[in-house]
Amino acid sequence: MTQEVINTTAQLPTEMPTNVAWGAGENVRAENILIPKILLMQAISEFVMENHNGIKMGDFVDSVEKVKIAAHNEPIELIIFHTFDTWVNHLDGEFFSTERVTSANANLPREEETKEGIIARDYCQNFYALRIADLKEGLAFPYVISFKRTSRNTGKALSTRFTKMLRLKKSSASVVVKLSAKLEKGDKGHYYVSQVEFGRETTKEEMQECYAWYRKVVEAEKAGRVQVDEEAEKANGDSQEVNAEMGAESRF
Repeated sequence: MTQEVINTTAQLPTEMPTNVAWGAGENVRAENILIPKILLMQAISEFVMENHNGIKMGDFVDSVEKVKIAAHNEPIELIIFHTFDTWVNHLDGEFFSTERVTSANANLPREEETKEGIIARDYCQNFYALRIADLKEGLAFPYVISFKRTSRNTGKALSTRFTKMLRLKKSSASVVVKLSAKLEKGDKGHYYVSQVEFGRETTKEEMQECYAWYRKVVEAEKAGRVQVDEEAEKANGDSQEVNAEMGAESRF
């Protein structure tokens, strides 16, 4: 083993290369990469309550970097290239876990009493996307945006539009989607709801980058190597009690 290390090191240039990337990112396995979510902050979100990096209610945040991406009225331009659905599970009112929706579990009851306690389930639509801002800087990396409860209709609108596009032999990645949020009032307070609008057609170069990531994600999913930052749901204040406070009890 020592001899192998010596031989490998001997082949490296003595001067730091300036035309190639090098470092700890070279040998990272797919299962060790955490795909961030774009989170919409609510009043009870952990980052808001702790005033982390000046994050406020209504901001969109990178769940892994824990930094603000945009305010609610600053549309994020995205290209959506893949989707999957999950059950977001709550145990006795608190976030417990997520699981992929499959043909085998698609009809699970929304609420179920188990030996561990009462499990309540939210149906959640998730979309993989690249940010236009990242593409322009040559730093494209996928995000996941999720829609459930009060934002579920937005997810349904996206799915409906993409289904129609598919029948016309057009990819979901052929159009730019603008993500923003609007303030709503519930029974006991205000909260933000995600909204989208469709923008320009994507360029050939943007489509090619999306397709490359589409292939990577699909292949990694088949091998069970995709790791999405699902724990972000807990940090974003996801609980039945909180959703009830916002008047957002619908789980369908």
